[in-house]
Amino acid sequence: MRYFTEQWYHAGCRKVTEYDCYFRSIANQLPPFFRDGHSLHDAWITGWTFMEPYWGRKDLILELNTHQCLTKVKKLILENCETDEEKTFCKHGRLADEIMLDDKGYTLYLLLIDSKGDLSETSIRFSELTVHW
Repeated sequence: MRYFTEQWYHAGCRKVTEYDCYFRSIANQLPPFFRDGHSLHDAWITGWTFMEPYWGRKDLILELNTHQCLTKVKKLILENCETDEEKTFCKHGRLADEIMLDDKGYTLYLLLIDSKGDLSETSIRFSELTVHW
């Protein structure tokens, strides 16, 4: 992650002006969920599943508990995604997220915090996003 790092987390999760500037510069190119100002910050991952709707394509379904979040979303489907399947998404992991443009479409960077407070990072490249409220 470029902005929401372990150091940022341990410093009290202060507002990051550089990320805000970057986000505003790309906002009109983002999926509506992010463009409209929704964030996964403080959501908890309660489940995740990979689905292959057809050969050569993989979708990731993230089930979320957002009771501590400003955004009330139940599930995200990151379509046509690329991520490291061997890396667990820290079931029950709390999130901080960065969304960035890339050559495939988007990359979602996640800072995951488990119930013990241990941190890990992962990223998911995807081309489309479906939101279930």
